[in-house]
Amino acid sequence: VLRELEKQTNKELAVQLLHSTYLGAYEKAVGMGIDPKVAAVTFVSTLKTIAREGLPAYNIDPDKVIEVLKKYAEGKITKKAVEEVLRELSKNPSADSESIIESRGLKRISGEALKELVRHEGANVQNILAKYRLNIEAEELFKMVGKNG
Repeated sequence: VLRELEKQTNKELAVQLLHSTYLGAYEKAVGMGIDPKVAAVTFVSTLKTIAREGLPAYNIDPDKVIEVLKKYAEGKITKKAVEEVLRELSKNPSADSESIIESRGLKRISGEALKELVRHEGANVQNILAKYRLNIEAEELFKMVGKNG
């Protein structure tokens, strides 16, 4: 099992996953097509970060974590927004991730909408990222500004 996990992630994440209570949830997430590294980091690192903030991160149903990861995989939210949605779920475990995304304005901005935003805001990457850090994947913005500028 350890070798397989190492192939999917890296040695450190593999060991942490093996010793966590989230191994089954991780395997389920990966089986649903979620990127193994993103799933591993979310289960062993992101939840720990949220717990260190004093929030009850471990109260979140692992299936809800997978649901949030699916939204990321489908391009509906950014990597940074994953942590924000999980933070909200830790405060209110019965909440629906979709309603959190809507109410907190966490939908991903990409493609044509991002092009329009760049036209409207100007090509100042730092300003755009500061203002929309939870809505934009930085790599996509850099590619777009690089093509335009």
